[in-house]
Formats: sequence, C-alpha cells, structure tokens
Amino acid sequence: MSDYQSNSTINLTVNGQGVEDKINRYEKRLVELRQKAQHAAEIGDKGTLQKTQKEISKVEKELRRVRTATANVEDTLRNLDKATPKQLKADLRTLQSQLNSIERGSEAWKAHIEKIKTLKKELNRVNEELKLSESWWERLNNKLNDWQTTIAAAAAAMTGLIMAGRSAVKAYADMDAELANVRKFTGMTASEVEDLNEEFKKMDTRTSREELNKLAQEAGRLGKQSKEDVLGFVKAADIINVALDDLGDGATLTLSKLTNIFGDEKIYGTEQSLLKVGSVINELSQNSTASAS
Repeated sequence: MSDYQSNSTINLTVNGQGVEDKINRYEKRLVELRQKAQHAAEIGDKGTLQKTQKEISKVEKELRRVRTATANVEDTLRNLDKATPKQLKADLRTLQSQLNSIERGSEAWKAHIEKIKTLKKELNRVNEELKLSESWWERLNNKLNDWQTTIAAAAAAMTGLIMAGRSAVKAYADMDAELANVRKFTGMTASEVEDLNEEFKKMDTRTSREELNKLAQEAGRLGKQSKEDVLGFVKAADIINVALDDLGDGATLTLSKLTNIFGDEKIYGTEQSLLKVGSVINELSQNSTASAS
C-alpha cells in the first residue's frame, strides 16, 4: 500500500478543481442541449433536433472520457503496488494534461503535483525492478547456452532424430541466408561477417543472432560498411528496441538518419550517438506529456 493512500484522500474531482470544473461544464452543457432538443421535438424542428442530438453525443463522449481517465488515475493511486508500467505512464500523461486547467500555486495545483510525483516515483521503482529482472533473465540465458548441447540431445531423443535433423537444416539455411544478406548490404567479406557474428555471440542480450544479423543489414542499408560501425549500430539498436519498444519498427533507421543529419555520429561514433539520442527521447517521454514516438 502506498504512502500516498495512507496520508491523503484520493479524490481528483475535489482536489483537482480543474477536472471538476471541466466535468461540471460538460454536465451543464448537456442539460442545455437536452432542453434544446426537447423544445425542437415539441415544435417539430427536425433539423435542429438532429443537429442537437449529434452535439449531445459528442459532449457525452467527452464527459465519459474525462470521467474514465480520472477514475483510472484514482484506481492507480489506490493500488500503486499492482499498477503496470503502461498504466503508470498513461496516468502520468493524464495528470500532466490536467495541470493546464488548474491555477498554478493553488492548493489544487499542489495536490496535483504530489500525485504526479507519486506516480513518477512508482514508475522509477518499477523500472529498477525490471532492470533486476532482466539481469536474472540474462543469467538464465547464459545457463541455457551452457546447457544447449544437452537440451538439444534430449529434444532429439524425445521428438526423433529425423525431426531434429530437419529443424537443424532449416535453422542453418535461415542463418546462412541472413549472413548472405549482411554481405550483400554491407559489402563485407564472408570472413568479416563471421568475425562480426563472433562478436554477436559475446553480446549480453536475449535477441537471437538471426535478429542481430537483420539489424546488421539495416546498418548496411544506411551505408555502414566497416565491422566497427556495423557492430556499433547493432549494439545500440538492440538496446533501443528493448528500451523504446513503443517507437515501432524502423525506429533505429530514423534515429541513425538524425544522428547523421545533426553531425552527432561524427562526434560520438555510431553506437554512442544512437544511444545518446535514444536516452534523450526516453527522458523526454518519462518527464513530459509527449510520447516517445
């Protein structure tokens, strides 16, 4: 149970008067519109009636949205220890948006700021837990790699050598195709691509080597041809794809173009320039109403 809940009453419609005023305005507007619609119906003015009914629907929809957002924030504050990172981020954006309708320096403003601080503190705590969880998964992944030969032998015994053989052939063919594409897009030799993949094996990541080679192909499409530049791009892109998954596909391509346009890559190199831009985007999304995308 959070300190916030034990020390104060959670009621956005009382403490956050900006939200209450907005709800009151919507409710007052609905009363006016319904009276107008009733009058139009009584005198047979169908045009006004239809227009008014549409406006009523819009106001009702907006009122439901405000009430739902407010209720979600209240529920999150009551159950901080059960809130997901997605819920915390969404409710933070709601509270930050609501600040625009609250007088700065007022008691309502101060109470609203405390709510924002509470959610930010909990989100930071969750992020720390995720880091610890990832470390645990990394250790498990390393163990699984150590046991790979034993597990593969057991699986072959259980499912049959023929099926295991077919699977191995397909996996080899798929990987060989990815390696060929890396050579195609980067212009690297087969030996250089093999060396690059040896470096991939040393990376502390849960991303498959096939996916890492696809990132290397992205680097090639951006004109990167040296092992150092391609490896730096892959390392940074792998971190960014995990930390900023809400950016969507192709995000690293866009970020790389930005680092090139603004000259960051020349100053910091491929890997560090991408990580610096990704870090800034993550910081802004955590501390403003803007989303990472």
